[in-house]
Amino acid sequence: MKFLIVGPSWVGDAVMAQCLYKTLKSKYKNSELDVLSPDWSKDILLRMKEVSNTISSPFLHGELRINERIKLGRDLKTHKYDQAFVLTNSFKSALVPFCANIKKRTGWLGEYRYILLNDIRRLNKKEHPMMVQRFVALASDKGKLPNKLPTPQLVYEQDNLESLAVKHDFKIDVPTIALCPGAEFGPAKRWPSDYYSKVASEYLQKEWQVFLLGSLNDSRVGSEIEDKISHKLRRNL
Repeated sequence: MKFLIVGPSWVGDAVMAQCLYKTLKSKYKNSELDVLSPDWSKDILLRMKEVSNTISSPFLHGELRINERIKLGRDLKTHKYDQAFVLTNSFKSALVPFCANIKKRTGWLGEYRYILLNDIRRLNKKEHPMMVQRFVALASDKGKLPNKLPTPQLVYEQDNLESLAVKHDFKIDVPTIALCPGAEFGPAKRWPSDYYSKVASEYLQKEWQVFLLGSLNDSRVGSEIEDKISHKLRRNL
């Protein structure tokens, strides 16, 4: 089997989508799994052993660019995919697999994609309240979830880890948790900084290392979290 995944647009969703990839690989041992996604997510996908190839999506969030989507889909016809999974809900995100003439095109109904998708699932939010459940449920014809959901697991290179430890002055033999407090659309889409500081403090008290990760846009919330953590605990932050 050869699959095309139209991947999510956001970091957290991109990581959670690996649970679907793992589920597909467990069902179809020798399958190939290509992911169409924004360039920024390529480094994440390269650390997922389930992903065979990454395909760059040139479309920014919210951009229509119908003619270019049609062209990309037609260009992908030569890959002869058996099935596509569209993980986003927009009408435009389903155009590429439709134009690639992929026989089975699976996804949630979303923006009334009756023509573009031919394996449409209707979401019951009470049955699948979490995004990771919605991703994994697409792997089953009846939308049923496995007894235990797989967990994301990114591979890493030891040499790269050691060089980063020297560069950023952290230890590689100490339990570590990374917190990513940023959100593309601001505070309304993320946990309050108080919550992050409480989580960080709990792990710091256990002698863990705590990393706060984000872009320059997240420096303010990172500072807010740090300010709410006791000074005596900050040595491992």
